[in-house]
Amino acid sequence: MVVTKRHGFQEDGPSTHHESSIDDRDMQRMALPAELRRRFKLASVIGFACISGATWEWALVSSQGGLTNGGSGGVIWIFLAVMIGMFTVVLSMAEMASIAPSAAGQYMWVSELGPPGAQRVLSYFVGWFAAIGWQGAAASNPLVLAQHVEALVALNNPTFEVKGWMTSLLMIACAALATCVNIYGIRFLSSLEAIMLALHVVGFFAVLIPLWLMGERSTTHDVFFTFEDNAGWGSIGTACLVGLLGPIMTLIGGDSTVHLGEEIRDASRTLPLSMVFTSLMNYAVGFIMTITVMYVSSTFDQTIADATGESYVAVIYAATGSKTATTILTVLVLVLFFCTAINTVTTSSRQLFAFARDGGLPFSNILAKVDPRTGLPINALVTTFGVTFVLSWIICGSSIAFQNITSITIVGLLLSYGTTIATMLYRRWSGVPLPAARWRYPQAFGYTVNVLALCFVAVAFVFAYFPTVPGPSAESMNWSVVVTVAVVVAATVYYFIRASSTFEGPAVRMKKAEDDSMVAMEDIVIPGKQ
Repeated sequence: MVVTKRHGFQEDGPSTHHESSIDDRDMQRMALPAELRRRFKLASVIGFACISGATWEWALVSSQGGLTNGGSGGVIWIFLAVMIGMFTVVLSMAEMASIAPSAAGQYMWVSELGPPGAQRVLSYFVGWFAAIGWQGAAASNPLVLAQHVEALVALNNPTFEVKGWMTSLLMIACAALATCVNIYGIRFLSSLEAIMLALHVVGFFAVLIPLWLMGERSTTHDVFFTFEDNAGWGSIGTACLVGLLGPIMTLIGGDSTVHLGEEIRDASRTLPLSMVFTSLMNYAVGFIMTITVMYVSSTFDQTIADATGESYVAVIYAATGSKTATTILTVLVLVLFFCTAINTVTTSSRQLFAFARDGGLPFSNILAKVDPRTGLPINALVTTFGVTFVLSWIICGSSIAFQNITSITIVGLLLSYGTTIATMLYRRWSGVPLPAARWRYPQAFGYTVNVLALCFVAVAFVFAYFPTVPGPSAESMNWSVVVTVAVVVAATVYYFIRASSTFEGPAVRMKKAEDDSMVAMEDIVIPGKQ
């Protein structure tokens, strides 16, 4: 670690001249000002991605929900299928991240790779869906934290009764703390990622080992080959496909580090490398935890699951037979989810900042400001907290309403992934050479990966709108389609009111900068040529 005299904060080692020159070249090509500081190197980016993904933690918390649609066999094999599909998405995005390593991410890639006549509109809507998706994620994590605190209290105090206002206040407190870490602890964040990664790894084994050694396990045949349609869809295949939502929720977010593109050293190489490596690592531990939970889920006490609101707490208690051990392990999971909340705020604020910088949002001139002292988009960070603050009060009225609003996270990110990959395929098929990149696939491999990724996203997108049971009531209905339409309407209205005159799209900005550079070169007086 070194302290730079210029900025007065610690950074994760010095940049080499080679790294700096490549990053400067990329920023110049993208016509972006270097306002954010490059605090992250490969090791800290890997830590950031692992913690942001939180795959084994989400697998532990959500796997039991898939037993209704698919049974244990459906949960495992669908998780494997989603792993493969999501990995093709990450591979596709890694190549694009090397082309344009910017905080803008998906909407910038769409702008640069899409059809000239449609790039502006496509880029604009992708920017909206990515922004809304990550804001939903930033609000969802505090809810998970609040529910864990309530589960701990309920585990140790059976008479405890959860109130909506309690959940709201806990959410606000968690979101505020995560935001404060992002603002006041930024100088330590890259180092903190290493500590969080170590805790992530230790926590995995701390939960896994007791479940295997102390839990009562089902047979391998029952675990891997029991398929059930407990919701009544009339088809095991349909039930399993409806169960896609759980694994998608666990594995989505492969673009989390993409939005740190302007804060990563040697970004055009480090970013794609970290995306691919951490996806493999995250998917592996998530799959192992999913299998583990399926082995030990048959004997837990439903009364404990109902009291705490978290089935996995009952699973751990059934394995250990100890409230103390269950409390310790639940606290560990709680701490790790808080680490995830910190990183999600980081990603969400950077995406919001980037889209505002291009004029795509209301109050863009405010949201795009960077504090010169810290090199942070403070206004975007505070706004991210503000969104969570407002949404948290919906819990007082209905937790179902809150979950339906934040369901736009999955739909929004899937839309941004799918549109981006579609424009990449368009560029390949059009015969126009792809922009230069340091992470480039052979032509046949690139085609194959993009096609598989687009097919996966299309299927996932359709089933993201399905309710968990056929013939749902108003409370059990999946209202994601309503939220999606609301976002499209809001974005369209704002486009015609304001954004049509403020949002040109990154490709237009880059073309103007290139033209200005050519004019400047022509104006240079060469000796002897006057």
